[in-house]
Order: sequence, then structure tokens, then C-alpha cells
Amino acid sequence: MRRGSKKLLVLALVFGIPLAVLGVWLALILIDEPPPDDSDLRIQRADIPEADNGYTHFIEADKNLKWPRWVEPPADAPDKATWDSTQGRERVQWMLKGKGWDAELADKVLKDNEEAFGLIRRGLECRQCQAPFRRFAEESSEIGLFSLGDLGLLRTLTSQHRGKHSEALASAMEEIEIGQRIQGAGGGLIVYTLGGYLKRSGLETLRTMVADTTIGAPSLKKHAGLLGAYVDRGENLARALRVEYEVAVTVVEDCKAGTLLTGPVPVDAGKQRRQTPPSVFMRENATKRLFAETFRALVANAPRYYTDVQPPPPPYGGKFGVVQVVFSRNPTGLWLYAVLTGQAEAAVLTGQAAAKGKPYYNCVDSRCANNAELGMTRLLLAMRAYRIEKGRLPETLNELVPEYLDVVPVDEFDGKPLRYNPAKRVVYSVGMDLKDEGGSTRADWLEARRREAQASGTDFDEDMVEFDMWDNLPDPGFAVPFE
Repeated sequence: MRRGSKKLLVLALVFGIPLAVLGVWLALILIDEPPPDDSDLRIQRADIPEADNGYTHFIEADKNLKWPRWVEPPADAPDKATWDSTQGRERVQWMLKGKGWDAELADKVLKDNEEAFGLIRRGLECRQCQAPFRRFAEESSEIGLFSLGDLGLLRTLTSQHRGKHSEALASAMEEIEIGQRIQGAGGGLIVYTLGGYLKRSGLETLRTMVADTTIGAPSLKKHAGLLGAYVDRGENLARALRVEYEVAVTVVEDCKAGTLLTGPVPVDAGKQRRQTPPSVFMRENATKRLFAETFRALVANAPRYYTDVQPPPPPYGGKFGVVQVVFSRNPTGLWLYAVLTGQAEAAVLTGQAAAKGKPYYNCVDSRCANNAELGMTRLLLAMRAYRIEKGRLPETLNELVPEYLDVVPVDEFDGKPLRYNPAKRVVYSVGMDLKDEGGSTRADWLEARRREAQASGTDFDEDMVEFDMWDNLPDPGFAVPFE
């Protein structure tokens, strides 16, 4: 063979083989699989007129909320300099925390929001409550529903300060009912979380009331029983997860079509346009299958106790770092999956799938925590009724059954009944570490932080510290506020 022919052969091998491999790789990417059967992950939505949809009225109530722009600090303000620089809405927030109650301001806010209360009542009268479906990054007004909780709490506290404990009890129960309806409205995890916030706000109010309430034992027993209907047994969470799956599917379809996030979307530094990822390197149906497998596992976890939760199986055995993504048959789809399931950072740093990603994988923790707080609140109401009628506290929670409760509420972290430490007078859950260490409260945590501050010679202000009982306490619980 002549030298020129050999050179041509070498060039053909050097360039031809990689091009052939690239061609085969591109062909494999372009060959997609059949669409996955995801009928079990789809939500059936009813066609509800706005006038008959409670969710619509709750949103309208939030839009009509009126907060004071500026008010003078009360004479008994703990720090007048701080109050002088506090806007009216922030001032109300301080009042809700028990700082410097101002009866005149509370009355004004409640009077100014009579229209909002009317819309809330109209929403509660509706038999159906359904949130609209929103695509990824679509503008949403749901986050403002937090404010409905503040308004409800202000009304409850106002009744409490006036000694109208029955009205306060009814107001707190109404806030819990609103939260329950929003949780089940099928609006995704954001809406589910907002509903949980409203429920927990109402429950917290009930717990503060049991210390000195004038409500009789029969009413306390009745409401301890009624609260049992607000346990989320997984149906609401499963519905929210199915909505999240539908949102993920629309992201995949928009990415493939080149229309993902092409409009202005709010970001921290204002508004900017974002580019659509290159869709040529994504197998649409294969990507949908990845999401379907993950969300199917998450939905199966929704009703389980925390100790029984099974992590969704990650793709490729959990190994999908940069190299695996680039050389997979579905690089854009796999990366999109990692981003939306909260695993992108773990994949980049370690090449391993995260054991728990946000927001999807932590939602069972939240459901168990909400139910545990609900159960402990029921226990405190029942114990207060027991104390009124028996003249003493029970030595065990079993003494409350069946006269005050049908059963001792379950701790959904380990599936066993919630605990009671009579020596410390604390009802508690084992929490996420699943270890029973006798119960602890926020007061215990604050005392430990004070001792640490004293030892280090630093100042400590409990109003300036972030506290979450499920993150900060080994055995999260509530003190029994009566003897």
C-alpha cells in the first residue's frame, strides 16, 4: 500500500471511528421509549364554579386584608425605641408573639377586616375547596395565605384577652378547619405546607388556652375528640405529591419544546429572562419515566410512619455525577431530574444521589410532625378535662381512655402511642432520631442556650433566635401547663 493511502486510512480511522460513535450516540438519544403509564399519578379535577369553590374565597380574603401602616407604641411596650421604628404590620406580629398587647389596635384591625372575615365565612360554607393547577414558575398568590393565619390568631387572642374563652376556642378551631381544607385543595406541596402552617397556628393557640381557660370539662373532651378528624393519614400529602408530578411533567414537555422559563420570572435581584436547556439531548418519555418512578415511591410513602419510609430508588444506582450525565443516553433529562428533585448539588459534588432531597423527600417528616403536634394538643385538652373532673393529673395516658379520648394518639414517627413523662410533666414524641429520652420542650432548649451564652460571656436574647422543635429538640414535646 502506498504511503498516501496509508495516511488516508489512518485519518479515516482517527476521525471516522469517533464520528461513528458520536453518530450512534446521537441516534440512541433520538430514539425514545414509549410514554410511561402514569394514570395512577394524575389528579382528577372537578369543574367547580368560582362562587362554589372555597379556595377562591380564601384567596380573595387574603387579597382584601388591611393592616395598619403606622401606630404609636403602647405605654407598656418592652422597648419603646424598637416600637417607634416598627411599622404597623410588624407591630401586630409582635402582639401575636405576646409582646405589648394593644387592645385598641387589635379592635381596629379586626374591624378593618370585616370584609375579609366575610369572605372566609363564605369559603367555609362551600362544600368544595380546590386550588388551581399552576405550571412551573407561574405566578402564584398562595404564599399570602400565611396572613390569614395571623388574622385568625389576632381574633382568637382578642377573645382570650376579653375572657371570652368559648369564642377563642371556636376561632382557633376555625383556623384549623381552614388549614385542613387548604391542605387537601390539591395545590402542590407549597399549598399543602401553607395549610399545615394554619393548622399548627390554631393548635398552638389551643395549647396556650388550656393553662387558665374557664371552659368546662365536657367542652374540652368534645374538642379533644373533634381534633381527631384533622389527622392527615396521607391522602392530602399524596394528592399534593401527584400535583408535583404533574408540574414536573409540564417542565419536561416545555423543555423539549424549547419553551421552558422563556418569560420573565421573579428572582432575588429583580426580574430576568432564563434560557431553555438544550432539548435535543433529552428523551422526553424516558425523563417522564424517571419522575414517575420517583413520585410513585413518594406517594407510597405518604401514609407511612416515619420509621417505615422507603427512599425512592435513584436512577443508575444513585451514581449520576457529571460523567454519568454526559455519557448517558439522556443527559438533559437526567440533569433536569436531578435539579427538580433537589439532587443536583449532591450529584455535582459527590457523583452520588442525595439520600434526601428538598422539597419532595422531606414531606413525610412534615406530615408526621404536624400529626404529632395535633396528637399532643388533643392530649393536653383531655388532660385538662381530667384535671378538672378528677382533681389531679393522670399518671399514665391510658387513664384518659376511653372517657376522655377513644385511644392515645399515635406518634407517627415510630408508630407507637405518644409519650408522657409525669415527673417532667411533658407530653412528647420521639422525633426523627426515634430515641426515647424522656421528652424536652422549648423552655429546656432556651435554658441550655442561656447557659452556653453565660459560659462564653455573650448576650442571649430569646426573641432573636430561630427555633424549630423538630430540628432543635431530641424528644420534641410540650409542657403540661397546669398542675
